Amino acid sequence: MKNFTEDPTDESGRLLRYRIKGKDIERAQDMCDEMGVLPNSFTRGMGRMVGFLGEIAVNKFIPRSKYVGHKVFKYDIVKGKNKIEVKSKTCTSCPKDHYIASVNGPKKIDPANNVYFFTRVSKDLRYVWIVGWISKDDFFKKSVFKNKNEKDEEGFVYRVSGYHIKIKDLEDPKTFIDKG
Repeated sequence: MKNFTEDPTDESGRLLRYRIKGKDIERAQDMCDEMGVLPNSFTRGMGRMVGFLGEIAVNKFIPRSKYVGHKVFKYDIVKGKNKIEVKSKTCTSCPKDHYIASVNGPKKIDPANNVYFFTRVSKDLRYVWIVGWISKDDFFKKSVFKNKNEKDEEGFVYRVSGYHIKIKDLEDPKTFIDKG
């Protein structure tokens, strides 16, 4: 867990913060350049950068894990029998427990991974917070599906359909190291 610290503004005391380094930005930018921008991207490619920075941080967090996202397009990291998909969103400050972690897609989805890790990446690209992890099976049992343009109880409108879970309902990131 070298290079990961607890954020002093984290009310839950379980999130891990990674300070992004210049070499991480360069690596993520190279990965973005290689993939290009998807047509109809509402982030104009910035989502790729955020996603890659999340993947880089989780790969560094999990000892002896192997990044395979550049070869395998169904999950990002392998650690033993665990096929890990990393999902990242942007934020402006330390994430709160009631914030949402999401997996976008249709209602009947059967991903090839067996573990999800969720991160938040600061808009200024200074930090990645690893907010938690969950097994694929538990995720689909505990998450809620929302259709595109549907609102949540706080009035947030979903831009795409997918499954959503509160950060507080995820496993503490540090527990994966003991499990994995």
